[in-house]
Amino acid sequence: MHAKIQRITTLFWFDNQAQEAVGFYTTVFANLRIVTSTHYSKESAQAFGQSEGSVMTIGFQLDGQDFTGFGG
Repeated sequence: MHAKIQRITTLFWFDNQAQEAVGFYTTVFANLRIVTSTHYSKESAQAFGQSEGSVMTIGFQLDGQDFTGFGG
C-alpha cells in the first residue's frame, strides 16, 4: 500500500490578516486545523513593513492537504 504524497503546498497571500483569515476558515470547515505559525521579528517586520510579532506564516491542513497563509 502506498501513502499519498503531497507534492505542492498551496500558498494564500494576505496583506496582513493571515491569522484572522485562517481563523475564519476554521469556522467554515470543521476538518481544518492550524499546524504551525511564525511571527515577524523586529528586523523582518521593518524589512517587510509589518508589525513586530504579527503572523508571517500560518500552516494549516484541510482534509490532510497542506496549505500556508502568508501575511505579507
